[in-house]
Amino acid sequence: MTTSFVRILTGRVQEEALPFHLTEHWPQWVFEDARLIPVPMQSPQTEWLNPRSLDALWIPAGQPPLSCRVALQVLLQSGRPRYVMPSIDLRLTVNTKDWRNRGLKTYPVARTWQPFGGVELHRLMLSVFKKPETEEWQTLSSGLRLAPCLQHLAELLAQGPQELASGFHFVNLPVADLSDSPAPKERWRVCLNAQSSPPAQGEDDSDPIGG
Repeated sequence: MTTSFVRILTGRVQEEALPFHLTEHWPQWVFEDARLIPVPMQSPQTEWLNPRSLDALWIPAGQPPLSCRVALQVLLQSGRPRYVMPSIDLRLTVNTKDWRNRGLKTYPVARTWQPFGGVELHRLMLSVFKKPETEEWQTLSSGLRLAPCLQHLAELLAQGPQELASGFHFVNLPVADLSDSPAPKERWRVCLNAQSSPPAQGEDDSDPIGG
């Protein structure tokens, strides 16, 4: 069986890699409106499936369009930021209830992470691109600064919620709504870097969320 790896940028010649299966069951949260909202994950006590995915986003045929927000995701270890990565917060709203876990491979995580203390976050931007099956890459949103979500992260850390005090936790910090949402046979790329240009023509990288 092939092992999938998360790529960790270190600023050194030799990058680090983390087996994805080690991260599959870490708790997932969304921080919005000063509230920490859990995303249901698989556990022996529930019937939820594991929604986390590194290489694909599954969208059932006939499903209504998803609400989509570009986000900065932070991995916390024992309540402290360890890594940052680009993300999207996907949810299906039915009768005023939001569903983020809609089954297998419905809540993707970025393949490329950066150390929280090893990057100048004020210089980085979030950008989102999509590629329909027979078309070139299109820009959905670009050059989104991180100041709003970093402020929300500071608020979260100041609260010091007990739920995050131990272990590893993914926390999504939404930045902006997107007017579009993923559709079958499309490729999407969410980038966290100092550039805001779409992927190069002909680039063939299967990451649902890039670096």
